[in-house]
Amino acid sequence: MSRLRLKALVVGITILSVLTACKESEERNTNVLKLALGSEPPNLDPQLADTGVSVFLLKQVLSTLFDYDSQHKIILYDAKSFEWNEKAFTLKIVLRDDLKWSDGVPLDACHYRDGILRALDPKVPSTLSEILFDIKFAREFKAGKLSAEQVGIRCDDKVLTIESLKARSSKLMHALAFIVSAPVRFDRIKLLGSKWVSGDGNSAGIGSGAFVIREWSHDRRVVLAARRLSEKSLPVDRFAKVDEVQMPILRDPRSALAMYQSNDLDYIEEIPPIFLGQLKDLDDAMPAESFTTYMIGFSLAANPVLKDKRVRQALALCANQFEVPQLLKGGESEAKGWVPPGLLPEAARPQSSLFDPIKAAALLDAAGFKDRSKFPKLKLYFNSGERHQLLMERFANNVKTYLGIKLELEVQDWKVLVAKLKSSAPDLYRYAWTAVYPDPVFFLELFLSDSFNNFGKWKNAEYDILVKSLVGRSTEVRDKKFWSDLRRAQDILVSEDPAIIPIYHYVRNALVKPYVKGLVQSGMGTGYLKNVSKE
Repeated sequence: MSRLRLKALVVGITILSVLTACKESEERNTNVLKLALGSEPPNLDPQLADTGVSVFLLKQVLSTLFDYDSQHKIILYDAKSFEWNEKAFTLKIVLRDDLKWSDGVPLDACHYRDGILRALDPKVPSTLSEILFDIKFAREFKAGKLSAEQVGIRCDDKVLTIESLKARSSKLMHALAFIVSAPVRFDRIKLLGSKWVSGDGNSAGIGSGAFVIREWSHDRRVVLAARRLSEKSLPVDRFAKVDEVQMPILRDPRSALAMYQSNDLDYIEEIPPIFLGQLKDLDDAMPAESFTTYMIGFSLAANPVLKDKRVRQALALCANQFEVPQLLKGGESEAKGWVPPGLLPEAARPQSSLFDPIKAAALLDAAGFKDRSKFPKLKLYFNSGERHQLLMERFANNVKTYLGIKLELEVQDWKVLVAKLKSSAPDLYRYAWTAVYPDPVFFLELFLSDSFNNFGKWKNAEYDILVKSLVGRSTEVRDKKFWSDLRRAQDILVSEDPAIIPIYHYVRNALVKPYVKGLVQSGMGTGYLKNVSKE
């Protein structure tokens, strides 16, 4: 190469480096946080939210009475104090005096009562309202048997009084820390319906948290705008350190990674599996445990062959959970049970493998299908995504290899799949369940026969008795009997009479720019963005 060409190349590289540095510096200095959303939120209404992306966004714009510290212990948030009357089973909560909505309207206890009653309203399809059932007559109201006035919840300015079914109900305290119990404004709901938080394009969004929703362009992006102290309606501790949060909706993690590498994003929550080996050890990497279990569910109402537990057992025993860490390479742990291990003491964690293809073939023979050509067609539905495609194809291949039967794979958009599960679940379906609150019993409650979210309509009398007894026990006294019963419930659910096939427990492998400070990830997801800054 000639000296002239070499000099030109060096100059070109220098200019490119300067331009890149300038762009990076410009991105750092603008007080805008940029992160990607992996899917479109099905809704942005606190009482209707039932997906991780919806809950995450609503947490930024709405407040709750309680929150969690770094050890997942209940702490005060909108509540200034609380007191249990153990004899009367009542909880008295006093709200802070400095709370206001983003339009300046004072936030009072009746807004909280309205939110809770709205979640319990039988006309409102609030799929997570079950966590409020420790409130007196809440279950009966949701079933349409009693009126809202009969539910055990009263408000008076800054005081909220709740009648509980149990003394010191820990489940109720957890429910009041979750977004389903967030306060509402009925004047806004009358104007905008379920869009009362997000706005409808003509009317801006409203909130009680650190941000409001400035824009929600469907399938494109969501933009949050910080509430500023100049509004005189925001408590000092709710002040966001950035002015705006821009969140493009990128279903392909590789697109998000490309934007991150070109400094168009400050944070991505998922490194694409194909790049994990190269990127998960970078200084930018932020791995974190997640209280989430990835699963394949059975629908007993969809195909009669699945009513035979031997068929479900055979299919479940073909899911080689031990190959998942090698397939995904992100630190995920193979599922030996349903409840994430981070929610269980070591002694209560399942130890045995769920994979046994020889036993699987014998069970299918015993179910009357020695001639595999007589086995009926089964369809497995899952939402689009590289990771899901890889795992569902692998499972279908295992079933073909070990049992000699073919599963038909159906890929759908996430919102379409969720809607299908709620209306009429297909034969088999991919799903995941994340802790709404940090308690293993929450995972088991999902498959109670009367659970709204038991999409497969699975029922087991012994399981119901066990789990309902676990729900009724105090979190302060969890003895050997408690953990023994919990292990038994898990055995029924995943092995003896399987409702699901647990595949793996999540790990979040995020990438975060070094100039982003204050971002917190825990087993329950990404925390408040109000604490995040760009330095």
